[in-house]
Amino acid sequence: MEQEQQAGHAKLPHEQMLQASTELMHHSLGYVRSMALGCAAKLGVADAIHRAGGRATLDDLQAALSLHPSKLPYLGRVMRLLVASDVFAQVEEEDDASGGGCYRLTPVSSLLMTTGDGGRSLLPLVLLQLSPLCVTPAMSMAKLGAKPGFIVAGVEATMFGLLICCCRLGRWAWAVENGPSGWAY
Repeated sequence: MEQEQQAGHAKLPHEQMLQASTELMHHSLGYVRSMALGCAAKLGVADAIHRAGGRATLDDLQAALSLHPSKLPYLGRVMRLLVASDVFAQVEEEDDASGGGCYRLTPVSSLLMTTGDGGRSLLPLVLLQLSPLCVTPAMSMAKLGAKPGFIVAGVEATMFGLLICCCRLGRWAWAVENGPSGWAY
């Protein structure tokens, strides 16, 4: 029995092993979606698409966002990820020579707009949730595995303790470093 438990995944059928490894990679790289969302939010991609009449090619976005042409491949990767996550939609255009199609807003991305719709924007909340103020405590979760009594900056390493530590020390250090322009509005 113990030998079977030690073998663990070696007994899984190939399809199950493939599914499990795919799911594990999905979880371990999930933060990339959040960072791509933060990138689009900070750049104002939703507003750029809205100002372009609801449809914008990658070149349109690059021009509207005043990005250097060398950044175009990176913007394309961010947009592909956000299309795959249903944050934005992509439609193929017959007259589009680039072959990339046009990006459109979805109900999700429409909440990232700063303009119109009676103040329903969740952009400030998204920017806050993806700021170092909120991300730093989450990145410290691994410290919860420390021995009982482990102290980080004078606070015991519990989730509550780490949040207090990050709020007490990290928030002020981050605020001093980034100034008022670093805060979500």
